[in-house]
Amino acid sequence: SSRIRPSVELIDGLLREQPQNPWLQELKGKVLFKGQRPREAIAPYRSAVGLVPDEPTLRMELGRVLIATDDPSLLKPAVAELQASLRLDDENAFAWRQLGIAQGRLGNQGEANLALAEEAMLKGDIRAARAQAARAVATLPPGPARLRAQDIQNAVRRENRPR
Repeated sequence: SSRIRPSVELIDGLLREQPQNPWLQELKGKVLFKGQRPREAIAPYRSAVGLVPDEPTLRMELGRVLIATDDPSLLKPAVAELQASLRLDDENAFAWRQLGIAQGRLGNQGEANLALAEEAMLKGDIRAARAQAARAVATLPPGPARLRAQDIQNAVRRENRPR
């Protein structure tokens, strides 16, 4: 519901009792984010990540909130959070999508295409994976990212797909 202020006040009361509870911090961030207040959601999510830095979902949500502010200066930190999340759990299609969005907004089209190819692979969308990987290969300079895009291209070739 749209009762953001009373919800945040209730959560703040719980946080006074349990200041080191990352899940209450996450809940506060989520309430603010869902209430269309992404900038205010940053601090609780950062607190949650600070308390549990190896929790991929928290890092992904922080990256998502940073993107949602529409502040270009927060895109690089968003990429860093999303990459940290994906190092911990590289099978989160939504995190790959968010990384693609952030990289695209930064003008890093090759990295954006690679992230979207990874998302498509996880969703089983062979056509999208093929297209995004081809775009990534055409745009990325030689190196690990381009090799990964080529791996995806090879994986989606008809003769290499499992039956």
